[in-house]
Amino acid sequence: MEDSGKRISSAKIFFILSLSFISGIALASFFHIPFFFVYLSFLFLLIILVFCWSSFYWRIIVLGGVFLILGVFRYYLDLPKIDDKKISFYNQKGQIVFQGVVIQEPDIRQNYQQLLVEAEKVGKNKPVSGKVLIKTKLYPQYNYGDKLIVSGRLKRPKKFKSFDYQGYLSRFHIYSLCYYPKIKVVKRGEGNKFYNLLINLKKKIHQTIISNLPGPQAGFLSAILLGYRHQISSQLRNYLSRTGTAHLAAISGLHITIMTAILMTFLIGLGLKRDQAFYFVVLFLFLFIMMIGFPASAVRAGIMAFLILLAMKLGRLSRATNALIFTALIMLLFNPKLLKNDLGFQLSFLSVLGIISLFPVLEKWFRKIPQFSGIRQSVQITLSAQLFSFPLVVFTFHQLPLFSTLVNLLILPLFPLLIISGFVSSFLTLLFSDLGRIFFFVPWFILSYIFSVIKFFGSQ
Repeated sequence: MEDSGKRISSAKIFFILSLSFISGIALASFFHIPFFFVYLSFLFLLIILVFCWSSFYWRIIVLGGVFLILGVFRYYLDLPKIDDKKISFYNQKGQIVFQGVVIQEPDIRQNYQQLLVEAEKVGKNKPVSGKVLIKTKLYPQYNYGDKLIVSGRLKRPKKFKSFDYQGYLSRFHIYSLCYYPKIKVVKRGEGNKFYNLLINLKKKIHQTIISNLPGPQAGFLSAILLGYRHQISSQLRNYLSRTGTAHLAAISGLHITIMTAILMTFLIGLGLKRDQAFYFVVLFLFLFIMMIGFPASAVRAGIMAFLILLAMKLGRLSRATNALIFTALIMLLFNPKLLKNDLGFQLSFLSVLGIISLFPVLEKWFRKIPQFSGIRQSVQITLSAQLFSFPLVVFTFHQLPLFSTLVNLLILPLFPLLIISGFVSSFLTLLFSDLGRIFFFVPWFILSYIFSVIKFFGSQ
């Protein structure tokens, strides 16, 4: 039995055990399992493992069960432990005063702003920890690194019928909300100097964009380059929703994955060697994520995109499944709530899996189509990612856009050029402000084409 068991490769064993661990996290994410039952199951499996260790196949089966239980344990370890040292302990307990520091760039909306504050003290001098999401008026404005004294009521995030807001915030470990409190700034510049430098650079780039492009184009480009989603017009949002292209207006895992893969094939199509294209795109990917301030969602999407780039560089795209599972495993070890509550993680995973699984198949089907500068491969990449992620998009947004795949095929291959030209135009305008309109001609032209396609299909 031992000899026959050796026919299973170590790669397959790794795949089975990793998938078992992830399945355990999924099980705990969607179903409540009494901890006592989980603990007894774990002890029972360990006993069985001792007795069947000599049988290779039974050893793998039982180890799969052990890793599944470990996945359940990992999810339970991430559940919040609420005591008087956590700021969430004071939810629903009336008026309180706490001190904390703004740890992210304020999220400016049309009629209000949101601040993410890491609490430090409550009351006169009681140390606490934990994050509070504050909703307050547009003015006065606050900045990353501001130390605040906040007086207000803390509330627990709620679950709504159409949206699990509690689950959405839990992936960021946010368990407390505070609406329109009294705020006093006691000190500025408490944040990371490098991150603050990036925020200021983002603001300058945003100013160059809105100064040199018409309103709709400026709002859309600011969304995809800098993450400023809330400046997109309601009409454009409606068109994006109806055409199944709403993910384009966000720095999503789906669009980062597709964008980098398309850029890789485009550069190879222009004549660069595979290694040269790989290093160029990895550098671009790092600079892009750095420019938007290293948000966790973009970092995760960047890791997924890097995986695809590495597989393309090695010419082993069809063998990248284990690497994808390993990447997902590492991410879920750090934050198991991603599996259920992070749409970006789900879309990133599905789009990469789609490219790995379908791209080689489509390559055979599209072989007779003429190749020009990587355009054929770009269409194959877009279609592969879209087909795997499409069911999740329909399920999440409860819509079935009839033209979604076609619209994405017409638009997504241009996204790498739009993002590169957008950044190049912005930096050139920072140096030569009088020539901004000339520098932004290429982004304006691409955006005008994108808007025409979205409007045409969105108004059908």
